[in-house]
Amino acid sequence: MKPKIAISWSGLPSYGARSVREAVKVFGEGLVVVATRPSVPVEGVEELAGTSVIWLEPNQTIRWEDLNIACPNFFLQSGWQVPAFNRLGNQVRASGGRVGLMADMPWFGSIKQRLRTSVFRWLNRRKFCGIVVPGKGGQDYAKHLGFSEHQIHLGLYSAIPELFDADSPTNSRSKRFTFVGQYIHRKGIDLLLDAFQKIRVLDSNWTLHLYGNGPLKPNEVPGVSVNPFLQADEIASVMQQSKVIVLPSRIDHWGVVVHEAALAGCVLVVSDTTGSRLDFCSELNSIIAKAGDSSSLFKAMHEIISWSDDRFLVAEKESRRMGRAIGPCLFPLAIERMLNTPR
Repeated sequence: MKPKIAISWSGLPSYGARSVREAVKVFGEGLVVVATRPSVPVEGVEELAGTSVIWLEPNQTIRWEDLNIACPNFFLQSGWQVPAFNRLGNQVRASGGRVGLMADMPWFGSIKQRLRTSVFRWLNRRKFCGIVVPGKGGQDYAKHLGFSEHQIHLGLYSAIPELFDADSPTNSRSKRFTFVGQYIHRKGIDLLLDAFQKIRVLDSNWTLHLYGNGPLKPNEVPGVSVNPFLQADEIASVMQQSKVIVLPSRIDHWGVVVHEAALAGCVLVVSDTTGSRLDFCSELNSIIAKAGDSSSLFKAMHEIISWSDDRFLVAEKESRRMGRAIGPCLFPLAIERMLNTPR
């Protein structure tokens, strides 16, 4: 008999819902999904997930029976700092079930991280049978949390390949830098605007298109187009018209937008604190800028505007190759491996 499986997801986004859909295909419609709502106005999450979602408040006092659901045998828990998920996970363990962990943090090696991982190893490590992470940076972080190599599984995050992986050669695209993300300090929108104004002085044929929402929404100026948050299918069309995607985050745990851009064949300009750079960026398709440094970002963008058409084609091929290595199908595989790992 197949085990009863439940998944929790903090701020369930569209790309998370797509991974859940893959899990539903493997484990059936009896798979239970509980989640807190995302911070951005994502539409059609349940349709994309292929199953209903039980929405919870992060601090909600809850038990499985309150949801009219029998306690599952396996619970894949999103993080360890959402009280509602912790309560559900504790109940699964108390009934003899197993709990796996999802975490998206890459390893930076900061003092704060070293303290945080030490506390986790002391208080929480034995609560979880394994961990699902989004990429190479997450693997390093999981090792510092105390998980052994066979307990660490790739597949937490993924773009939606069929949306973004389309045949649109970069040489046919306009000279456009594109930013997709929240208009907040952490995402480095101020650094990008500063760097682009210098680019604009050198070559007015290049434009900057911004897509997102948040308190630091900039005003439009010549060469800069400011747009609201878009759904995934609309963003896919945007990326397939852009030569370069810029993610200048001061810190970004993974950055699904980088995967989306890689699948779309874009050149990638990302900060050195963006976790997914380790999975999708090479010398052929990207330039890494120093986080929090607009001068470094300008140098990266300045180098790219001098590239030839042939150089852009090389980058496009490399981006697509690296982007296709990760997909939503890895998520249910990670669950299966945790289910089959001896206690």
